[in-house]
Amino acid sequence: MKQEDIRKLIYSKIDSLPALPGVIPRLLSQLEDKNSKAGDIARIISSDPSLTANILKVANSAYYGFSGQIASLEHAITLLGFNMIKSLALSTGVIRIFKTGHSYFSEHELWIHSLTVATSMNEISKSFNKRFSGDEHIFIIGLLHDIGKILFAQFIGDLYQGILERHHQGDGPLHDIERQLLGIDHGEAGGILLERWLFPDVIYLPIHYHHLREIPQEVDPVMLSLLSLSDKIAISLGNGDQRPSEGECKTEIETLSLEKEIIETTANLLKESEERINAFCNTLTTIGTDTS
Repeated sequence: MKQEDIRKLIYSKIDSLPALPGVIPRLLSQLEDKNSKAGDIARIISSDPSLTANILKVANSAYYGFSGQIASLEHAITLLGFNMIKSLALSTGVIRIFKTGHSYFSEHELWIHSLTVATSMNEISKSFNKRFSGDEHIFIIGLLHDIGKILFAQFIGDLYQGILERHHQGDGPLHDIERQLLGIDHGEAGGILLERWLFPDVIYLPIHYHHLREIPQEVDPVMLSLLSLSDKIAISLGNGDQRPSEGECKTEIETLSLEKEIIETTANLLKESEERINAFCNTLTTIGTDTS
């Protein structure tokens, strides 16, 4: 299949996906409204019983480690905060649409990596000298940054299995092999999906461009560097508890104005958080796909 035909197929498959739960567009609107309050978010989420149950399931996971049961959205908002609840609602709303059923593709490993990236982004952002203006989007970006891999596994499963095998055999970075054979990488595919679903550009643009070398001016370099640095740290940890070199992360560290020690500090924190991340991942992968 030619690259042009593959790209057209991916676009058509994205358009044929089930619509997001009706609550998600309303949440996206609230996400952009700086005057929205916790009660507004609770009312929107509570109109979708399945989404409410999923959020409470995640909030009660060992990732957060609260003593006692969180039984209501209002309680969850009080404990987790306004921005995290919005992030969980949007992320779980997207995740419950996707189940690969692919024999070669490990959905569990993908969500472990994605949650590690999201956790890393949250922690690194705390090192900034001033409050990070995009903090309400960080968790969503980290958790959904590789969703394009699931699109490929669903839409072109046999072809993508060959790409994954080449990557595991050491033929190069996955995104490079994807571009060579498909003409598009998983970051671009995920960005296209989230743009079609009307996610704000502060979310879908970093995801779209996180493996591309030519970055347009409208992409926030701080958010992109935060995602890229976290991705490199998480990938290295997944490859035998290594650390990315300072040279590999030089651009991101300079853009974020961070000390080089941030790599070791963040990697150590992520290692300490492995049990919590696994517990959260186990919760995510049991979220149902019913969108009614």
